[in-house]
Amino acid sequence: MPVPLRNPAVAAMEIATLARLFPGRFVPAVGHGVLDWMGQVGARIASPMTLPREHADAVRRLLHGETISVTDVM
Repeated sequence: MPVPLRNPAVAAMEIATLARLFPGRFVPAVGHGVLDWMGQVGARIASPMTLPREHADAVRRLLHGETISVTDVM
């Protein structure tokens, strides 16, 4: 999923739903998206590696039941 367009909380809920529907058959993946396309929708990011890393960390922590804030993932 292109993380510039995805809220980590919503992504965690969607991942949890799909993992429950298809146990052992669903593997989520994140990326920065196609940078030109992200620019066209106003979601181009300054650091293509930082945001996916922070997003994946936030989603992972949410899936493990943690409560997080913006300052936790920076």
